[in-house]
Amino acid sequence: MSSSLQTGFVQRVRQVHQTRDVRDHLPEVRRAHVARPIRDTAERRQLASSQAKKMNGLRVARRSDRWSAFGLHAGLLFACGCGARSDLLGPSASSDSSDARAVDGGSAAAAPHADASPDVSSTSTADAEAGSSDGEVVGQDGSTEGAAPMGTCDRTSCAGCCSTSGTCLAGTAASACGRGGKACAACPSGTCSAGVCTRGTVVLFGGASGSGSYLNDTWTFDGTSWTQVPVSNPPPARSQAAMATLGNGVVLTGGVNSSSLFADTWTFDGQSWTQLPASSPVFSNKAMATLGNEVVLFWEDSFNLGETWTFDGASWTQVPVSNPTPARGAAMATLGHEVVLFGGDSVGPLNETWTFDGTSWTLVPVSNPPPERAAPVMATLGNEVVLFGGNSQNDTWTFDGTNWTQVSVSNRPPPGTAHVMATLGDEVVLFGGQLGAAFLNETWTFDGTSWTQVSVSNPPPGRIYAAMATLP
Repeated sequence: MSSSLQTGFVQRVRQVHQTRDVRDHLPEVRRAHVARPIRDTAERRQLASSQAKKMNGLRVARRSDRWSAFGLHAGLLFACGCGARSDLLGPSASSDSSDARAVDGGSAAAAPHADASPDVSSTSTADAEAGSSDGEVVGQDGSTEGAAPMGTCDRTSCAGCCSTSGTCLAGTAASACGRGGKACAACPSGTCSAGVCTRGTVVLFGGASGSGSYLNDTWTFDGTSWTQVPVSNPPPARSQAAMATLGNGVVLTGGVNSSSLFADTWTFDGQSWTQLPASSPVFSNKAMATLGNEVVLFWEDSFNLGETWTFDGASWTQVPVSNPTPARGAAMATLGHEVVLFGGDSVGPLNETWTFDGTSWTLVPVSNPPPERAAPVMATLGNEVVLFGGNSQNDTWTFDGTNWTQVSVSNRPPPGTAHVMATLGDEVVLFGGQLGAAFLNETWTFDGTSWTQVSVSNPPPGRIYAAMATLP
C-alpha cells in the first residue's frame, strides 16, 4: 500500500472512531441534563466541569482500547496490501454499539417507548456528524430529544411533544403522548404507554349531602359506570377538599365539616388511601391542579391575601411570587406547561384569567372573557381547558391559552352550583351540584362539542362540594 493511501486510511479511521466517541456518550450527557432542573449559573458551571472531566476520562480509556484494536487491523491491512475493508472494521464497530447500549442503560432487544431514550448507537455516522438543526438527538424510532432539563421542556423549547419525564419527542398526541410542546397537548388523562394515552378513570371523594351530613365515600367512574371502592381507612368526612392527579394516583388536602378544619394530606392509588406526614396550610377556598411532577395550590388566606403552594409528593412549599387577586371559589386546571386560574369571589365575583408556569403568575389580557362568577368548575380537554357553570349558570367556555370561546350547546347540564369536573380521556366528566333545594347526582360528559347525560344504574348519592380528579 502506498504511503498516501496509508495516510488517508489512518485519517478516516480516526474520524470514524472520534465520531463514535462523541455519539456513544451523548445519552450520558443527555441524562445529566434531564435528571432535574438546574437552578443557577454556578450549578450549571459545576455540572459542565464535572461532565467534561468525566467524558475526557471515558474518551481516553475508549481511545486507548480502540487504537490497540486499530493497530491490529492496520497491521493486517498493511501485511496483505488490501484497502480499508468494512468487514475487517466490523467487530470494532459492533463492540462500540454494545458499549453505547450499556452506557445508555438500554437493551438491544428493548421495545420502543414514547418515554424511553432512543438508542443513539444505531444513528448513522453522517447524522451524528451533521446533527439536527435545533440541537436534538435523532433516534432510530424517529423521536428527538432536546437538551432542556426536566421541567423546562415546553412549547418554546420543544418542537414536538414533552414526555412525562421532560424529554422532547417528535410527533403529536396520537404518536408520542406527553405534555407541552408546540405540536402536542398533555395526555387528557391516564398514562403515556408506548406512545398511547390510556383512558384512566376519575375518582370522587366526599362532599356534603342533602340531609346535611358530610361524606367520606370513594367512587370511581370509567366512562360507563360508577363503582364504590371499599376502603378500610378513608380520610375523615368533609366537603370543600381539593384533589388533583399526582404521579400514578391522586392527592387530596384540606376541607371542612361541622366540627373540624382539615389541613391533612392524603394520596389514593385506586385501592387504598394513605395519610402523609405533610400538613397543608390550607383548609378551604382553594384551587388546585397538576403541573409537571407537582401540584399547584392557590387560596385566599385568613388575612384575605393570596398564597401559592406546591406539593411534590413529600412536602408543601410556599412559592414566593406576586399572587393573583385573592379570591374564594376560583377554578384551576392544567394547560400544557402551565396552570390556568379563573374567577372566584373577592368582595364581588371576578372574571380574571391567570396562568402560572411554576415560577410566576401572569394576568392574561383577554378581550372576551366569560362573565364574572364564583365557584365554576374547570378541567383540561386536549389543547384547551373547559369551564362550566358557577353562580347558578350553565354556560360552557373553552380557553386555549390566549382566547376564551363560548360553546353553543342545546343540551347541557342544568344551572346550579358546587359541581365537580375532571378529565377522562377525550372528554370531561361533570357530577353533582345543587339546583335550588335539590342535591344532584347526574353524570354528564363533554367532548368539546356537546354535552351528554350518561345513564348509570348506580350513581353516587347527590352531593355538593365533593372532590374529583383523574386517576391514571
